[in-house]
Amino acid sequence: MSIVEIFLIALASGFEICSLSLGKGAVFSKISKDKILKLCLIFGCYQIVALFAGNLLAVPINTARDTDYEHVLAKFLAIAMILIFASIMLFISFRRNFDEEVRNDVLTWKETLMTGALSGLTGLLVGFGLGLMETDLILQLMVFVLVTLGAVIAGLYIGYRFGLKPRKAARFLSGLVLVIVDLELVFRLF
Repeated sequence: MSIVEIFLIALASGFEICSLSLGKGAVFSKISKDKILKLCLIFGCYQIVALFAGNLLAVPINTARDTDYEHVLAKFLAIAMILIFASIMLFISFRRNFDEEVRNDVLTWKETLMTGALSGLTGLLVGFGLGLMETDLILQLMVFVLVTLGAVIAGLYIGYRFGLKPRKAARFLSGLVLVIVDLELVFRLF
């Protein structure tokens, strides 16, 4: 898998993380460095753990592959994982949003960890797909962590400035980018 494809998948994951941190930024009356640092730390750690765990789940499948048929099947499964993530993001983007924007400057660890766990679940799915494609783990981690940190900061400031309205657009862009990457992978690999 090329660096461009990894970056596009990380960008799609970043849009999802941006939509989550956007919800946090929309309720703050002021964004401080400690809030930015706390969210970056939590989202970044979740991405690292999720990608590592997803790649670890792919190891037994990768080592058991002997025939060309099994290699094609593993790549098809990886493309299916990315398509599932895209479908989830597109479904969520068309769903009606019932969140309210009520000022709350308290950023509790429990609430923040739960929000980060949502991004970790999708990171696990993407990590499994990238692991099946036998993508370099160090490259994945570097790209995903940098994109995640940028997405958290951008989401906080966009949410602070515009509220929750851009959330649907971020999720739609996430799904759209993943569909484009999936189509490119299908045409390139098959």
